[in-house]
Formats: sequence, structure tokens, C-alpha cells
Amino acid sequence: MLNKQLCNNKEALYILRHFDIKSKYDRDDVVSAMNLVSELHNPSDIDNIVHMAYTMCHYMHPDVEDVIAMLIFRATSSGVISKTTCKNSFLSNRGTEYYDYSKTNPLEVRGMLQNDIPLDKDGYPKYTKDECVEIYIMHRVCDKMYKTLGAKMKRFHNAFVILDAYQMAREAHYWVKRSTGEPYITHPLMVADILADFGVESPVVAAAILHDVAEDTDITIDEIEEKCGKQISQYVNAVTSLHSEYERLTAPEERTKDKLQLDKESFEKLVDMVESGRDMIFALYIKAADRIHNLRTMDTMSAEKKKKKTDETDTYYLPLFRRFNLHYFSNIIEDLIWRIDNPELYFDIKSKYNDLKNRNKPQVKATIKLLKNLLDDEFNDQCFSWAQIPGFEFSFAEHYYSPLEINRMLKLKNGDDIDISKYVKKEHIPICDVNIVLDPKDNRCEINSFSTVFIKVCAHSLSDNGRVMTDFAMDEFDRFIVTIEDESYNIIRCCFCMREDYLKYLNGGNTGFVVKNVANEETDNVPGKITVKLRNGRRVRIENDATVLDLAFRIHEEVGLAATGATINNLPASIFSKLHDEDTVIVTADTYRGEDGITEVFNSHAEFDWFNHVTTRKAKETLINYFSGKYKL
Repeated sequence: MLNKQLCNNKEALYILRHFDIKSKYDRDDVVSAMNLVSELHNPSDIDNIVHMAYTMCHYMHPDVEDVIAMLIFRATSSGVISKTTCKNSFLSNRGTEYYDYSKTNPLEVRGMLQNDIPLDKDGYPKYTKDECVEIYIMHRVCDKMYKTLGAKMKRFHNAFVILDAYQMAREAHYWVKRSTGEPYITHPLMVADILADFGVESPVVAAAILHDVAEDTDITIDEIEEKCGKQISQYVNAVTSLHSEYERLTAPEERTKDKLQLDKESFEKLVDMVESGRDMIFALYIKAADRIHNLRTMDTMSAEKKKKKTDETDTYYLPLFRRFNLHYFSNIIEDLIWRIDNPELYFDIKSKYNDLKNRNKPQVKATIKLLKNLLDDEFNDQCFSWAQIPGFEFSFAEHYYSPLEINRMLKLKNGDDIDISKYVKKEHIPICDVNIVLDPKDNRCEINSFSTVFIKVCAHSLSDNGRVMTDFAMDEFDRFIVTIEDESYNIIRCCFCMREDYLKYLNGGNTGFVVKNVANEETDNVPGKITVKLRNGRRVRIENDATVLDLAFRIHEEVGLAATGATINNLPASIFSKLHDEDTVIVTADTYRGEDGITEVFNSHAEFDWFNHVTTRKAKETLINYFSGKYKL
């Protein structure tokens, strides 16, 4: 256990939490090292000694030897005790040979780096010898972070490309620290780490490592191209601000552009380069990951600076990311901005949702296991029986909600005036989404065919196992959404989608629209589309001349074929009624109970006249297929 001097030290406690998730043995070693340091120093020195180890744990990915190396070095560099005394005391406490910062020869580093230390404006070294050793120890952690990138690479890992980029960036940024105290190279490494987790290829990871080199150092884009190739240099050029280039090429007395003007021109350059070629979308990936890491590490900034950064992101970059359908990155950024703007509510929702999630995880796992058992070879046999298709392979992934997603979900369902924190309960929100990706066995296998077979085959089996299918619909991303409730009233949403649509949603892309003035446009108003609200609170985008019947087919083809009526804004309406923006619509359909007395079966009764009352492609195609099958056309 920590001694009394450290029990109330928040940074010391953070360090221990960092190692709680690694191993008990590592944690015990760190406790022993911190206790030793606190016993041999005055209380006033302890905070200073612990702080740099805390910085490493908070902003980097150190191993236990790195943290102990920093603690021992900072404890001995003051001269209060010798390194030998500290080392021997630590060994007597642990009873084993242990880590020592001199294993990597930092004393030799002191001599090697003496002539390389940058000078301040008065010609004096910017760093003391002791600070040089601290920088070296932290760069040792950065080297380990670089090595882990290769292990994360999911596609076509080219180690040489990434190594060249890292060596160039490490040298260029070596003497620079972030405002929080860690080496600057940590930032591009974390940006690269975000992209490696996402699954991009080596040139994009390499460009992420280099993304600030041309902007913040004397290295040029041409030099990056010579070292790493044209593709990587283009990505770096796209995300490089024009500020440094303007200052380098323009004499002080000739400068007429202010920061706002240069920010605008930098943004327009990024947009132009992203639009210049299909592969340049990856420059936008780098910009998004850069923004994510910046937003994650703003805790030491003033409230004014935080507000400025979040406003810039919300005004310029989020609309750009949305226009290129970078849903994965946009969702993370939106959640980070909301956390910065609403910290108390954010962490209150997070705490309550984590409790709800952890208490009900066993039941959720049981439902997922049941779904995996249902979607087996026998299900694919049913696919052939019901739809004459060979079936699918399935991949499952759980998605637990962010606080912002929960906030939006609850407000959409219950209005803006509710006390959100009181509604984080299973009665009001699903426990999670289960994303189920469908890999078709041939090109006849489509999401509509799957949804039809799933409803006919699985509803009864779910009921036999204590689950009820309470709702289903197609959403705007061509996902088939099924809501399932178990015996304990836990609700999960199963989101079925084809692999192609899943990757399209995840990866985004250049769809050919012009985005030069995106920062000044209202992104919610898409020409030719309206938004209507369904009974379950879900909002659906549909063509602005659509009817209730179009909406019924959008919910599901069987709902469309069996549609009988509707209410619009609580008033009775025909299935041929035209929809308007922000209508609240409930569609009714002709159904009856199946032979088991449980399964709900849709009674299709479409007529040829319906072609005169639908406008969407989905509705027309479903009607054509229905009549072709019915009359053997």
C-alpha cells in the first residue's frame, strides 16, 4: 500500500490506476518505488518527483520499467540521496534485481547530447543535463509506442515506410515538448495509433507520424517526398497549415494576412486536395484523428482556449467530416466536444450507464449467444426454402453507447426538458447495439431477403427462449434494425447490414459533391429530403414527395405490402397521404397470429393501383417483385 504521504496525491493514485489494468506485480513494484521516494525526500519534493511519471502514464504508454526509471532518476538527480542508496533500498524492499535508468546509459546520453541541445535567444542551452536525461527516458517510451504500431496494423503492413517516417519525425521533433510536458512526438504517434486501430494502410500511418513536420520544423514537403515518397508527402501537404510557410516566405513588414485568413486558406487547401483524387480521402482521416487526439488532451487548457478549439471543430471540421461520411470519426469528435462543454452531465451519464451495462452484461451475452445459434447452417437452409438464396456468413460486434448517444436517444424519445440523468435506466434505453455484418454467399443475397427470412424463421425461436422481438425497421443506412427484449426487460438493438454497406458507412468517401463552402452551410437540410418521426422516436429521412405507403416500404417491405392506414400527427390518414417535414407518423398493417399463436404474420394485399401512389425506388421495386411472383410475370 502507498504510505500516508502519497495516499492523497492524485497523480500518484492515477499512476497506480494505470497499472491496475496491466498486472498486480507491476503495480506492486511501482508502489514500492513511490514509497521509497517519498520516505527519502521532503514532502515538498514528492509532488515534483511524481509529476513526470504521472505525465508519462497520462499521455503516453509507458511500461513499468520506464515509470520506475523516471521516479528513481528524479529522486536522485536532486542530490539528496545517491543513486546507489536509492537502488539498494529498492532492492532490499523488493528482494530482486530491478530496473535502473542507467541500463540504457543516460549518463552517456548526457555527454552525447551536450552539443545538440538547442539554444535560447541569449545563446544558453534550453535544457539542463538532467532535463536531457528525462527527455531521453520519455523518448525511450516513444520508441516502444512506435514498435506497437506494427502489431496493430491490420492491412499490408510496410515496416520500412513507417520506420522512415518515424526516424524523420523523431529527429525533427526531438527537443520539442507539448504544453503538458511529454515529448511532442507523442502526439503524431497517438494520431497514427488511432488510424492503425481503425485499420488504414502503412502510407496513411506514416503520413500521420509526419503530419506536423512540415508545419512545425524546417523540413519541407519536398524533403518528405524524397525520403518517404510522393503519396505520403501529398497527405502531409494536405493537412499542413499555411501559417509557417507564410511566415517563412514573407518578410514581417510585408505580412498582410491575419490568423483567421490563414486558417481559412488552410481549410480551403485541405478541401481542394481531398477533392483532387479518390485516395486523398485519407488526408481527411489524418485530420480527423489529429483533431480527436487534440480534443482528448485539452485538460490543461484554459476554458477560453477549449471553447475556441471546440467552436472551430464544430464550425469547420465536423461538417466537412460529415459531408464525406466519416461517421466513425465524426461520432468520436462529437462526443468529445460534448464532454468538454458538459463535463458534469457527461460523466454522470457515463457512470450510470456503465453501472447499467455491467449489471446486465450476462443477459446481453446470453442473447447474443442465442442469436449466433439461430443464425447457423439451418438458418441458411431456411434462406433457400423461403427466398431461394444460399445464405450468409455473420460477424458480431457489440456497440456500447457514448454519453452523447444516450443524451440524444433520451431527448428524441422524451423531449428536451427531461432530467437526463434520471432516465439512464433499462426502461428508457437499450443496453447496447449488436452490429451483425452479413457476408453474402452470392450476389442474390440482399438485406431485404435476409430480413424477410429472419422475421419468418427467428421470431418463434426467440419467443421460445424468453425473448420478444418488439420492433423492426430498415434505417437510412440500409440496416435492418431489430429490437429484442429479454425476460429481465433488457433491450438490445440488433443492427444487421451487408458488409459492403457497413464498410461504406465506416470508411466514408468522396461522393462527388462540392464542399468548398461547407463551413457556412446548414448540413441538416439536404435538398429533396424531409425528416419524419416514427412511433419509436426514430427519425427517418425520405424523399420530400413521399407518401405514407413509401414510408411503410422504407420501414420494411412486408409492412408496405400489408399497410392499411396511418395516423399523422395524431390524426387519421390514408396510406396515400403525402408526408411533410417533421410529421410524426404511425403506420398500421394487416397482421394475424401464426399457427403457434405467437408469431405475427403480415397479410400482404397490395394492388396495382398502388403504383400511382408511390414515388420511391424502394417501394416501386418491392411492388414489381411482389406482382412478378404472384402472377408469374
